[in-house]
Amino acid sequence: MSKPNKIATALKEAGPPDFDPFGNVKGDSEKFRVIHGTASPDGRYAIALGFTREKIDWEQLKDQAGTYFAEDYIFDEGGTVDSEDGKLLNYVVDLTTGHILGETGCAFFGTRRNYNYRECKVLWSPDSKNFAELSSAKWNYVSCRAGRITAGPKLAGTVDVGKYAEKTASSYLKTHKHGEYEGSIDIGIDEVSDQGLIRLTILGQNSGGPHKGDVNFSVAEKIRMRETPTGLRLETVSVRNAPAE
Repeated sequence: MSKPNKIATALKEAGPPDFDPFGNVKGDSEKFRVIHGTASPDGRYAIALGFTREKIDWEQLKDQAGTYFAEDYIFDEGGTVDSEDGKLLNYVVDLTTGHILGETGCAFFGTRRNYNYRECKVLWSPDSKNFAELSSAKWNYVSCRAGRITAGPKLAGTVDVGKYAEKTASSYLKTHKHGEYEGSIDIGIDEVSDQGLIRLTILGQNSGGPHKGDVNFSVAEKIRMRETPTGLRLETVSVRNAPAE
């Protein structure tokens, strides 16, 4: 257990590197700020906060903790409200070049991973090529998108996992004598594989009343994301009831 401490101590004593190959790389870095905790396993990619405006006054968005927070968007789940900084976007970025690879389709509003009950969770496949971004509130998910990075690197595209998984769960419940469900829907992403298999759980919860927060159903799904000539597509691998925690 002492080996990591020895390595850290040696690095501190060595001081700054003689040469940093990415020290002068800027790319699109003025257009985005990385959301904490969203880097890929290989450290090359991450999810970032950005806007449609060409020039962004990031100092106006900096909070006391030194992170960035777009307060104008906190109650706008779709990120569609215009402000002086333009429409809010989340990007996939290449940290080695500072380049934006494309939009995820989500619109989380800060560079911290959570703000009270609002959270941004990103899962990557072990090979850092497939990812899923989940933006959620206390009782329900806001958006859930997945994408794939191909050679180049390039963003092959993104797909709306949330809507697809919710529709799949609804069809499953109807055929298993659960009927129509009204309430809040929450999504938990459990795994993203190198082959594009996404394992997740759909929860139906009461969002109000004396049974607020109670789970009415829990459905486990496996969804595959695959490339086609017309772009990324989703297909259902399996659906089953899951134990409610």
